Amino acid sequence: MPEYQLMVSLYRAPPGQSDDFATHLYTSPVMGMGVDGLNIWHFALHGFKILAKLDRRPFPSFLRPHILNGNDRMAGCVMNYEDGTEHRDTLDMAAADLARKSAKQKS
Repeated sequence: MPEYQLMVSLYRAPPGQSDDFATHLYTSPVMGMGVDGLNIWHFALHGFKILAKLDRRPFPSFLRPHILNGNDRMAGCVMNYEDGTEHRDTLDMAAADLARKSAKQKS
C-alpha cells in the first residue's frame, strides 16, 4: 500500500509535569486533515503522536525523512502535548461531557 505512510512524534511533558506524563497518554484515532489537506488518522500512544496517512497523494517532500515506511532509521520531532490536536480534542470532549451532565441535572 504505497499510499499508507506513517510518522511518529514524541510528546514533551508540559511545564510542571513529570517526565513520564506523556507515557500515560492514549487517545482514540481521529480522522483529520494533515499538511496540504491530506487525509490522515492521528492518535496519542504512550508518549508518542502517531500519524497515519491513507491518502493517495504523497506527503510533501520536506516530510519524507520523517516517514517511517522505507527508512532504516526513525526520525521525527518533539512536540508539546498542550499544542497538539489530541489535547484540544480532549478539552472539547470534557467540555461536552460537562455540558451534558449540566443539562441532565436541569431537566
